[in-house]
Amino acid sequence: DPRAKTKLSKACETARRILSVTGQATVEVDALVLGVDVRLDVSEEKLGKLASTLIAATLATLDQVMRTAGVSRVEIDDIIFTGMCTRWHALRNAVRLHFKGKNLHTHVSADQAVAFGAAKLAAALEKTSGGKVHDDKAVLVELTLGIESDGGVMEALVPRGTALPAHRTLRLATKVEQQAGILIRVYEGERLLVKDNKMLGSFVLDGIPSANPGELQVEVEFRVDPDGLLEASARDMHAGISRSLVIAREKRHQNDEGVERLVLEAKQNKSNDLQYRRQIQERIKLEAEGQRLMRVLKQETQAGRIGDGQGKTAVEELVLNTLEWLRRNPTAAYEDLLRRSERLHEVADPIMRQMAYEAGEHGHDLPELVD
Repeated sequence: DPRAKTKLSKACETARRILSVTGQATVEVDALVLGVDVRLDVSEEKLGKLASTLIAATLATLDQVMRTAGVSRVEIDDIIFTGMCTRWHALRNAVRLHFKGKNLHTHVSADQAVAFGAAKLAAALEKTSGGKVHDDKAVLVELTLGIESDGGVMEALVPRGTALPAHRTLRLATKVEQQAGILIRVYEGERLLVKDNKMLGSFVLDGIPSANPGELQVEVEFRVDPDGLLEASARDMHAGISRSLVIAREKRHQNDEGVERLVLEAKQNKSNDLQYRRQIQERIKLEAEGQRLMRVLKQETQAGRIGDGQGKTAVEELVLNTLEWLRRNPTAAYEDLLRRSERLHEVADPIMRQMAYEAGEHGHDLPELVD
């Protein structure tokens, strides 16, 4: 029955979107076949059990790749997630556990990951076929190059040891209402926070169209030529406006002694840096979620898909209290931020989920009440 399949597919897609943020959803279809109603409660844990065979196969593939490469799990520092799997908590948790709690990075685009892998493979094939592969210091990036991101964290674009010439890109999004420009600060160094690294220069991408937070995409691009000349640029993906900055190798050059000292300092401070970055990232995540909830409630109310009620008022009050608490506690500890985040989801998620279902019952498509 094609009609029944369509109805069931739509209900499953609704549940999938809800599961991505709340951990609990219901697949509900009235009169699916022969007047029979279908209702099934699904949790993230249940979905993980249903897909346990697929997850196990994924981990087995990872082990096979590592055996082929001749490396063990303990030698892996970071894991890059790209594509739809970045939103599946069961798979993310399984991989994190498999690698003993190693970092998972979800900000790399699929195209970027494929391009990087192809470049590595090409270099390996060139080496095995007798081609010349440069490994000397003169054609390697001596210190990591990156930009300042939220909370003063350094977002690395060209890691230390990258072969030259090098080309890397990173997608950013606007953070505040009607943002008209983005300040790009370029840094060099091995520490996780920009305050501990060297700023090479800065420029402003201005004149970009005004938009809501997250709507406008900006691509930052780093190009380093064989002589170490760095060209940093940023381009608005919508209007095509771009700005750039050129930094000569001499401006960022360090002697071997200086490079070794900075690398050693980064290793010695890695634990403290990671702890501080975790605190900053949790703060940013909590603030962004509060702003998203307020924006969604406003948009859906104006569109007439939800009305004023106790549920909406409760969410608004909780979000405003959370944002005010963040303003008054700029150095809040990671544990306190985590408790606030858990409280926000504990109260807001059921209410938002209920409003989403009520909107559906009135003939509306599922609104953006659920991310």
